[in-house]
Amino acid sequence: MMSNGGGNAGYEYAPWYNEEYRNSITSVIIEEGISNIGKYTFYQCNNIVSIIIPGSITDISSGATFTGCRKITKIINHRAIPQTIDSSVFEDIDKSNCTLIVPAGSENVYGAAEGWKDFVDIKPIQ
Repeated sequence: MMSNGGGNAGYEYAPWYNEEYRNSITSVIIEEGISNIGKYTFYQCNNIVSIIIPGSITDISSGATFTGCRKITKIINHRAIPQTIDSSVFEDIDKSNCTLIVPAGSENVYGAAEGWKDFVDIKPIQ
């Protein structure tokens, strides 16, 4: 994936805003060392089915980060402490049909955290 090139390497206003690029993305693997995912980064990437978020991500900006990504069925988040997010980050994801996979021992913390607690199936990373 590409970073924004700044000293705080993160994602925002992605080059795949072009519809052809948006529709070609099926999985997202964010590199370790990236610290944030900006709002609208994966907005309307209609064919994403899975996301891997490294432990280095401390900030997922509120504001439609994954809005329109209705096909996502698996999110692996390697951060033991959930990022603070609001409901707009995963707004269009069917949380009853999407498995959230988190570090072992963090399932209950995610199950109580705003923006994450709506996921029905929260499992530990094996």
